[in-house]
Amino acid sequence: MTMSVERKAHPPGEQGVRASLDAVAKRVAEGGLSPAVRRWSIEMLDNARNRGTNVHTPKNRAEVLLKAVQQKLWVPDPVGAEFIQSAALTACTDPNKPCFKGGDCDDLVTLLGAALLSVGIDALVVGHGYSSRGISHVLTAAHVNGKWHYADPSSYGPNGAHFQFGVCAPFTRERIYSVPNIKVLCDDQKCIRGEHSFKPEAHGFVTEGVFVGVSGVPEVQFAQRFMWLEE
Repeated sequence: MTMSVERKAHPPGEQGVRASLDAVAKRVAEGGLSPAVRRWSIEMLDNARNRGTNVHTPKNRAEVLLKAVQQKLWVPDPVGAEFIQSAALTACTDPNKPCFKGGDCDDLVTLLGAALLSVGIDALVVGHGYSSRGISHVLTAAHVNGKWHYADPSSYGPNGAHFQFGVCAPFTRERIYSVPNIKVLCDDQKCIRGEHSFKPEAHGFVTEGVFVGVSGVPEVQFAQRFMWLEE
């Protein structure tokens, strides 16, 4: 069992917050094209359909994926570290790779944002600050029916239940990142529900198309099997 582990110094304060949000946005973008994440997302939607849940609209699909990620266990970071795992590792689809059945807000947003992208729903990475205005929490937002809707997989409301799709805790500062291209679109008291619309097509969320072909056959084996085509 092998996996890539990145280790580097993590700065304190605002610089560290920016580094963390950048890392989350990067992993969301990567996960959006992951076959493992798309497999998990479709499986969650199929399970919901088999239970009688409507999954025919983007809003239905976003709600199902939010609830699926909310079932993951919330676990804080290791002491003295900012630990962020990939969306695929939190999805736990590969028996030959580590399976993280939970994580903190960074990890759960990484999976949820990637899952949304993987089934054709535009997503934002959203950082929120509260009483001190320093950003201390990350969630995502899904673009459904021409509007952005908050989706928080790790926070709970006053009644002790997870926030429903479109609802989040009151905040005093908001910073939003576009994905799969990664840039800060707004950092203000209010962005998404303020005067800005941030339409994906208008802000260049996708600047270059990508082809992803998944055959189920390793590339080397595929090349060997069809080598005669090049002769």
